[in-house]
Amino acid sequence: MKITHLETFDVAPRWCLLKLHTDEGIVGISECLARSATKSVVAYVHDLATYLTGKEPLKIEHHWQAMYRGAFWRRGLVICAAISSIEIALWDILGKALGVPIYQLLGGKCRDRLRMYP
Repeated sequence: MKITHLETFDVAPRWCLLKLHTDEGIVGISECLARSATKSVVAYVHDLATYLTGKEPLKIEHHWQAMYRGAFWRRGLVICAAISSIEIALWDILGKALGVPIYQLLGGKCRDRLRMYP
């Protein structure tokens, strides 16, 4: 599976949604948000698209390290928000590929087990 492209969609007043597409038709969705710097976050997400295109989306930790450590500028609000939005979309792709919710991939408890504990 490879990342083919990403799309961003502006949502008024200052939100943005990210869709990360793969060649197998799986789409990861997340939110790009950084209060008043949302347009800057979206611009940086599109800059990171050049790195991500053609890469395997299931290597989440590898991509996080490459995006975070490869940043030329100091890692502040805009860069971290952009990386976070991409990372969430990558986890969404992994969850959809495996058929499990993201909270289980991250070690969360199953809903059925939570019902046992009032």
